[in-house]
Parts: sequence; C-alpha cells; structure tokens
Amino acid sequence: MAEVHIQLFGGEQDGYRTNIDLRGATPDMFYIWRACDNERVATASGKSRMVLADKLAVLAYKLDGRPGRPELRYHRYAEADKKVTDPAL
Repeated sequence: MAEVHIQLFGGEQDGYRTNIDLRGATPDMFYIWRACDNERVATASGKSRMVLADKLAVLAYKLDGRPGRPELRYHRYAEADKKVTDPAL
C-alpha cells in the first residue's frame, strides 16, 4: 500500500488536496462530498468519518492522464456524478 497526494481541479471542490492510500492500481475516478458537507465530514472521526465520507461522496473527478507528477490530478467530471438518494444524510 502506498500513500499518494491528490489534488482536485474544477467544480466546487477545486483546489482540494489530500493523501490517499492506494491499494492496487491508481483509480481513474475520485469521488468527493459536496462543499456543503465539508463541516459534517470534518467533525466526524475514525471509522464513522470514513463511512460518512463514503456515503456523501457524489461528485466525480477524473484522473488527468499525465504521468510523472509528484501528485495525482483529478479534474471535475460531472457526467459521472452519483445521484443523491437521501438528502437527509
């Protein structure tokens, strides 16, 4: 397992940076929660944070295919967004 840096470009999470643990190949898509859910995710911790972040991750970002960068770059790809099924999450 390797830790890599990622950065998102475009959309409401433009500029968001984080580290992720890669288990296998680099993912082509990265999903993140809406900006209005930032506080909910930030206040959660441990396993509950992981579960909440996974449930709220509906915004799609697609991997920029240019290799050789110190961080992976993902660009907004709204066509692949997940549908919000329960707005009360």
